[in-house]
Amino acid sequence: MIKYRDGYDGQLAETVTFQLPITLCPFASIESEFLDLTETGQLTIKAGYAWDYASVPVTHKFSNWFQGDKSKVPSLIHDALCQLIRQKLLTVVDARLHADKHFYELLRERKFGRVRAWVWYRGVRIGAKMNEQKPKPILEAL
Repeated sequence: MIKYRDGYDGQLAETVTFQLPITLCPFASIESEFLDLTETGQLTIKAGYAWDYASVPVTHKFSNWFQGDKSKVPSLIHDALCQLIRQKLLTVVDARLHADKHFYELLRERKFGRVRAWVWYRGVRIGAKMNEQKPKPILEAL
């Protein structure tokens, strides 16, 4: 059970830990303000970490198809991995591709249909291509 705070799309109220597949295991442990990742693939996301859930530009008519409680954990893990990749802390070969595939697997584990999970997967793959062309800035703490 994950507890969230109001104020962002999502902000953790408690620290949580997840086990990642071997394809996302770094050669050395990574420690940052809100994210830690061990060589064995244990991802710890600390209380206070904020993320934007699954950022899908859709009309209200289709928002239930794209948003919902089942997508919170996959989007949390995916956003954390993408942040580590953007900060050049997670440098395993094809890290973004592996993060996107793991996102798809997490959606399927949460009973997303194949088509729905595939649409989400294609969306993050398109986002990865767009980020290559115009990367998001890395914000520093004040």
